[in-house]
Amino acid sequence: VLRFLCIQANILLRRLCLVSRSLRCVQIIEGMELEIAVESAPQLEGLIIWSSSARDGLPRRVKIGHAPALRTFGYLDPKWHVL
Repeated sequence: VLRFLCIQANILLRRLCLVSRSLRCVQIIEGMELEIAVESAPQLEGLIIWSSSARDGLPRRVKIGHAPALRTFGYLDPKWHVL
């Protein structure tokens, strides 16, 4: 059962779609051009995004669908993220 997920310095991943019944915390470090969608993660308590960027200078989307336990959501930069 996966409870914690950390993605660091992704190069090939462009979109992260989270669907999990057990995941509690996701940490993304240096998410290069990464769009994030939390579709269904009822136990997700934390989504932390550290240091994101994009080569084209356009912001990336962060979508929150079903995440009723989400309490910690942080480090969004208006230059790089659109909620």
